[in-house]
Amino acid sequence: MRIALISARLASIDGVSVEAEKWRKAFERLGHQVVLIAGTFGDDPGGPHLRIPALDFADPEVVKLPDILARPAPFDPYQEEEVLDQARRIEAALLSAMEREGIELVDVENLISLPLNLAAGIALVEIIRKTEIPFICRHHDFYWERDELSRSRLRKFLDENFPPHDDETIHVVINRRAQRELRLRHGILATRIPNVLDPAMVGALDEFNSDFREAFGVPRDAVLFLQPSRIIERKCIEDSVRLAAAVQARLRRPVWLLVTGPPGNGREDDPYCQRVLGLAEELSVPVVLGWRRIFIRRGHGEGGKVYSMADAYAHADLVTFPSRIEGFGNPVIEAAANHLPLVVRHYPVLDDMLEKGFRFVLLKDGLTNEVVDRAIELLTVRTARRVLAHNAEVVRRYFSPLTLEILLSEVLERAEVAPLRPGSGKQFPEDQVREERPSRRP
Repeated sequence: MRIALISARLASIDGVSVEAEKWRKAFERLGHQVVLIAGTFGDDPGGPHLRIPALDFADPEVVKLPDILARPAPFDPYQEEEVLDQARRIEAALLSAMEREGIELVDVENLISLPLNLAAGIALVEIIRKTEIPFICRHHDFYWERDELSRSRLRKFLDENFPPHDDETIHVVINRRAQRELRLRHGILATRIPNVLDPAMVGALDEFNSDFREAFGVPRDAVLFLQPSRIIERKCIEDSVRLAAAVQARLRRPVWLLVTGPPGNGREDDPYCQRVLGLAEELSVPVVLGWRRIFIRRGHGEGGKVYSMADAYAHADLVTFPSRIEGFGNPVIEAAANHLPLVVRHYPVLDDMLEKGFRFVLLKDGLTNEVVDRAIELLTVRTARRVLAHNAEVVRRYFSPLTLEILLSEVLERAEVAPLRPGSGKQFPEDQVREERPSRRP
């Protein structure tokens, strides 16, 4: 079977890209061919792929659209000419690409869950309704989880279309809470497939990464805290800085914090990024921003050696993840698989993982003395570190790639494979649907 995997961004280090890559590999292990379709590729996808720039919510053509939320009247796509025109162009581009590639099934990653790119979501909903091709829609986040969307003029439209209500589309969610909410709000019975561990995220010290600390200026005798996330407010990186400061004062050793993801606006002048750096300077905690040199895979870029996330885990002493809201939280299982202590906020869907038996340092009432004590114990007391082997075993038992293959096989069995209706797609200018192999970014 030829499967199109469609998302705003792919082959990058954001959570949706990472999860989409796991599904791509699982589909291929099950004997299917996968074509990636995205607005942006952060790295060389290493297989068949097509770029449709307008799928990316950060594409200039998307960004320049008027502020839809600011208008007073209830949203009607047929009255919003700018959005509708762009949706029609994206729809034509996707249909043309799908026909040309002989696509038999489509997996959509989050594009009709959150309207970060409203035109792309509208285009996909129209394709679902107009064609007989089976769709799997995987939802990582929902619009009702964002206050600015759940209370906006878009609410009625989103209730009816994000995600679409039909009997043919197969909906997949990644946690029990989302599964329950989707059923209660829209009567949609979704399949729950939790994220699983990507073995490529398990690191080891070797010749390639032996200079990792040196590359980022981290002293070899320093304690290295790792925050594997983007630099956005809901990740609560201030708590990681404060934890590093507290441990540094108690151990009388330098504690450095490495944050792997980019700032929210993609630049270091991002206001939240500057607040974090300001707090770190105030508390004398060295912070390293690694987003320009840490990607999913190793390699070499224009700026020199590029390290993988696994390399970062291999050199870390403790993982911090004080995020308020997550659809799943991959760093939780990645830290466990790497035998690393984890300090994590008890965000709502963490219970899905805790019930499997994980033992972490939980932030429930802020950065208490008890949290600091436990973090130091895991860093310094050998017997306390036995819990790390226990956590790694929980990952092996419940979050292995084999688990994903089994669950995906069941989903594929439910999908009735039918060809795209002849003539349903319009040809789109080749300068807006183009196949390319992006170079690795430094």
